[in-house]
This record gives sequence, C-alpha cells and structure tokens, in this order.
Amino acid sequence: NSKSIVYAIGTQIYERQIKDFSVVRTYYHSHNIDCFDLSSDGNFLSTVSSGDFKVWETKTRSLIHNINDQEIDIGCPILFSPDGSLLVSQEKDGSINIREMSDLTLLTSGASF
Repeated sequence: NSKSIVYAIGTQIYERQIKDFSVVRTYYHSHNIDCFDLSSDGNFLSTVSSGDFKVWETKTRSLIHNINDQEIDIGCPILFSPDGSLLVSQEKDGSINIREMSDLTLLTSGASF
C-alpha cells in the first residue's frame, strides 16, 4: 500500500506516488481548478472549476457527478464530511450548504459563519 499525494495545477489534478513521484491518476477540467477535496478514505475526489462541480470515484476514475453552474450553485471551499457521506460547500453568496454525497440532495442551507 503506497502513499500518494494529490494536488492541483491549472486544469489538472494529479495523484502521485510519494516514493518516486510517478503519476497514479490525473483528473481534468476545462478551466483552472478553484478548489478540491479528497474524502478521508480516499475513495472520492470533489472538484470545482469556474462553477463546474465534479465528483470522481478515485479507484476507477469514474465521474459520478458532473454539474454545471446553471444547475447548482456550488462555490469554494467544498469538503467531504469525515465519513464521506456529505459534501459541505460555501456557495457563491456566502451561505453554507450541506448535501448528500450520493445524489447531491440539499439537506440544509444556512448563513455563512
């Protein structure tokens, strides 16, 4: 079980092995990455880029959610809950939203902190 690091540069997110810095996986957006988060178990990656929001299943690199700015108002930061079942985001208007990770159902929305 090798350790890896995940980071964003421009339009791409890389996962690389720490031992030799070899690329394990690469994820792409059409615009620069604004923010991203990796679930604590490493199974999911969420990304926001110019209003486009994506969630990837990391082992297969499958895109499980791909939503543009017109469908849902997701800003930065976007974070997974410790158990990976929820996504917490600060929306463009400053409010904090909590969504189910499985289908992005909005559970609660509130004023910013």
